[in-house]
Amino acid sequence: ELGPLKPKVFPACKIGVKDGVVQATLTIDLFPLGDDRVDVFNHFDGRTSVAEITRWLAEAKGISREEAYNRVKALFIDLVEKNVCYPAEPPEW
Repeated sequence: ELGPLKPKVFPACKIGVKDGVVQATLTIDLFPLGDDRVDVFNHFDGRTSVAEITRWLAEAKGISREEAYNRVKALFIDLVEKNVCYPAEPPEW
């Protein structure tokens, strides 16, 4: 369960836009600028939890919480694997 995690972008990771694509460190293509993932990514501020982002996304897009959670989780895991994001506070598992 990732609900309590608060995704955060690595401080050394520079985010920019090149040719209409949001990039990390300007070398990793993340997703197109107009993609729905941009709105989710903008909530990865180290203060907002996955659960909060999930509630916002479900309401904003009119989708189920399960679908919203799966989208947020998939983006977070993808960005962790690319060394773009990490949990702001280590989980207490």
